[in-house]
Amino acid sequence: MKKIQETIHNIKGSEKNVAKSMVVIYATLFVFAVIYLCMILLFMNTKMYNEEIINYAGRQRMHSQRIALDVIMHSSKKDKTSWKNLESDFSEMQKNTELVSRIIQSSKSSASIRIQYINAHNKTIGYIHSVENYLKRPNDENASIIKEQAYHLLPTLDSIVNKLVRESKNYNKRVLLLFLIFVIVTLVIFILESIFIIYPLVKKYNINFAKIKDNEYKLKLATESANLGIWKFNITKTIVEWDASMYQIYELDNTQEPIEIERWNKFLNLEEREIVHNDFMASIETNEPFNVQFEITGNKGTKKYINARGIKVEDEKSNDIIVIGLNIDITEYKRIEKEMQEAKEDALLASEAKSEFLANMSHEIRTPLHGIIGLSNMLSETELDNTQTGYIHKIISSSNLLLQIVNDILDFSKIEAKKLILADEEFEMTHVFEKLSDLFGYTAHIKKIKYNFFISPDIPEILIGDELRLSQILINLLGNAFKFTEKGSVCLYVQSEVIDNKAKFEFKIIDTGIGIGESKQAKLFTEFEQGDTSTSKRFGGTGLGLTISKKLIEMMGGHISFKSQEGFGTEFSFDVLIELKQGAKEFQSHYLLK
Repeated sequence: MKKIQETIHNIKGSEKNVAKSMVVIYATLFVFAVIYLCMILLFMNTKMYNEEIINYAGRQRMHSQRIALDVIMHSSKKDKTSWKNLESDFSEMQKNTELVSRIIQSSKSSASIRIQYINAHNKTIGYIHSVENYLKRPNDENASIIKEQAYHLLPTLDSIVNKLVRESKNYNKRVLLLFLIFVIVTLVIFILESIFIIYPLVKKYNINFAKIKDNEYKLKLATESANLGIWKFNITKTIVEWDASMYQIYELDNTQEPIEIERWNKFLNLEEREIVHNDFMASIETNEPFNVQFEITGNKGTKKYINARGIKVEDEKSNDIIVIGLNIDITEYKRIEKEMQEAKEDALLASEAKSEFLANMSHEIRTPLHGIIGLSNMLSETELDNTQTGYIHKIISSSNLLLQIVNDILDFSKIEAKKLILADEEFEMTHVFEKLSDLFGYTAHIKKIKYNFFISPDIPEILIGDELRLSQILINLLGNAFKFTEKGSVCLYVQSEVIDNKAKFEFKIIDTGIGIGESKQAKLFTEFEQGDTSTSKRFGGTGLGLTISKKLIEMMGGHISFKSQEGFGTEFSFDVLIELKQGAKEFQSHYLLK
């Protein structure tokens, strides 16, 4: 459900990105269109200006030439027709000369045209004055002056007209080249937009759309194979839609029968309707996926457990709030879960019964063992030959080993059965250290290894707790240290601090023995486990010592840890909390060395 919702959000995000890119494209098109229009208007305006000046300059040249012909005709014939033509051409020349002069002197004309036209304009003005004189005094002298001036003026006007035509052509070429460059730049921009903006967005959109289609296909296969019901609830319009699997789950034969939300609720148990409704509304308000389990009674009376899931989807077109989801029949899973829970409870009961049995049996076994050990010790004090004495000592040794094993099993069973209770008795820490010194002093002497105590001078002397269990922890750890150390030393470090009328003791047992490999450290505190089978065969033991010690330490409010490297010894550290006796003195000896 969550993945489908994420994909839908990705699709919508892709659609928004595509829409944004289309806005960018249309905006770019609009800008380019405006620029094209401005360029076209500028081009048309300049073209009209060029055509206008060429037209006026050409008319100026034409009328100046016709004036010369009119003067020649009139001076020879003195007729009225030539005189009227002269007056008309003179008037047109004056007008065109004024227009050409005004246009050329404007900023639109090139500097070379303006410079060249100054000379032509001066000649034209002189030519006009000569024509005015002829019109006032039409004689041969003035006619001769006009002919001479026309001879020099006409080539100049021709040159200006020709230059204006060339400049107009060059301008048209430059504008066409500019248009071509602009078109190429536009195409390049659109190609880059297509490659780096449009194509990635369209590709992402297609990928997300393909994911939707793939999820839709997988969902259809899943619903058909696993009998999952798909539902759709339009909250705004209170319209409910079911697929065929939903009708099957709720035991309705007519798949065309319309379903209303009120009827849907009637399938639920009364006590669960409000809970399901509240969870549903909470998911709508928080936009979180809807996921709830409830019990229904089918149309044919069958009790079923349903897991309903759904997600909220907002219809952007109609602004309706819609929830689409699944109903999963988990009745079989609930049955299996119930059976597993019952099996677990049976296993726990069996485990407790086993622990109680072991505790009772260990106690029953230990009682005759004490008798065997006692009778063997008594028998060893009678007169026996060497062979019989050897047998008796072996019986005593084996019995003591068996008793140790039984004691470990008994303690472990009591801990497992939660029947082990720590004593609250007054004891002296000195007695504990003396016991440890006496117990392992002979072993250290036989194995020829150093056995050192380093005890902080400020530890409390008289305490209230379980001396036996504290001694058992230290005996287990020191016993292992001596068992696995062939040469070097075994050291015990002790220090303490007072916390709220309790003493926190910190112990460290450091040896130079065989150490523990990394692969064996993970299961060190597991019951009935030792380093490996070869260790068990070589050194013996049940594998319960460290497990029992760890549990006893935890019962005393502490924890145990260790550091070890194979071949370089081991360091065990643990701490315990023991109640102080008010007014007790501190321990006086700095350390005890054996």
